[in-house]
Amino acid sequence: LDGDTFGALNNVREAAGGLPDVAVVHALLGSLYALYGQTDAAVVSWKKSLELDPTNKAVREAILQHSPKTRQVR
Repeated sequence: LDGDTFGALNNVREAAGGLPDVAVVHALLGSLYALYGQTDAAVVSWKKSLELDPTNKAVREAILQHSPKTRQVR
């Protein structure tokens, strides 16, 4: 990332388009979206990641913490 999170967001977004079947790319994209407060886009990316790798507990937890229904309950 080298401190340039906005540049990283753009690069990872581009990578996700070119590597649609790589779960870790979508997980990272979701985290970068969350960093910028784009929660809905983050959840979409994390769900794609989880679809590709259902064993990723960190992504599953991120979805639970940031999904709209969960946020309303807290």
